Amino acid sequence: MAHYNAFLLAAAVLLAASAVIVGEMARPIVSESTTRIMDVAENPQMFANRTITLEGTLRIERDYWGGGIERFYLEDGAESRFEIFSWKPLEVYRPPNCATCNTPATMMEYLGKGLALSGTVMEAPNEYYDAAAGRWIANGTRYVFSVSDARIIG
Repeated sequence: MAHYNAFLLAAAVLLAASAVIVGEMARPIVSESTTRIMDVAENPQMFANRTITLEGTLRIERDYWGGGIERFYLEDGAESRFEIFSWKPLEVYRPPNCATCNTPATMMEYLGKGLALSGTVMEAPNEYYDAAAGRWIANGTRYVFSVSDARIIG
């Protein structure tokens, strides 16, 4: 087990330190044990209910007109992205003048960082908020990534 952990640590360090230049964009090299975001985005049904690892940069998209929904995406440098369920709270109350308070990390602290996320591709309802009707409307389904483990790699 110790050899396996040392191998994973070495692989993570190499991945974080290396990049392939594509045009003017830097894209992380994906290890053999990592599934490409492009593959999952193009055919999510093939990966449904399987545990996989994705590597990329966490981004957020806010829909202010659709009920204030914030959706998180993991992106690679090649314009591929896949929606991620949040695995940390969006906000945490931090008492004023309490620099030593131990509060949990939030999703915002992961934004813009290179991550290796392990988890499962799941089918989820696609909903939007209809402000005129004052209710949520179901509109089919979509595939999202449910995170079980997250590591910052860059």
